[in-house]
Amino acid sequence: TVPWTKAPLRAHGRVIRVQEEVRGKSYLLGIHFDETDSEKPLDFLSRLEAQDFQQLLEDLLKAGGSDLHLTTGNPPMARIQSRLVPLKGPVFAPGEIGAFLYSIMTEEQAEAFEKKKELDFAYALTLEKRFRVNVHRQRGQTEAAIRVVPSQVGNWKELTLPPIVEQWARKPDGLI
Repeated sequence: TVPWTKAPLRAHGRVIRVQEEVRGKSYLLGIHFDETDSEKPLDFLSRLEAQDFQQLLEDLLKAGGSDLHLTTGNPPMARIQSRLVPLKGPVFAPGEIGAFLYSIMTEEQAEAFEKKKELDFAYALTLEKRFRVNVHRQRGQTEAAIRVVPSQVGNWKELTLPPIVEQWARKPDGLI
């Protein structure tokens, strides 16, 4: 059972390879799965990869961030009070961001991304924890900008818009 998942993922397997990634700190494991709780092994792996992505989003929310930026060669970066701050996590290697994002895309979304090399879609952990995801290719790598969508819309004062905008919005027939 994978401990951080809300719905348990169950598998039985054996470690067939261990590679030290950062000396004494992080390791890559190769696991041969004999059994999983899914009829389709790729479904299981996709659910497993999505768990790491969900944890990144939870870390962003916990840090009070508004955006999460994922780029190859950098750790996950959170925008907190207009400043980019690295979140706890390893530097992304080529291909890792794509694996994260494909694990949460529908088949149709993945096809659209492959065709256009850019995609905007919504993602939610819960009804209160929603995100707008922009995934794109840059310099041959998949990158993403993920924005927190507030569950509550602020009042006019909290939105910090010029007062004239409120007056326009209250006009019954718009600006004309």
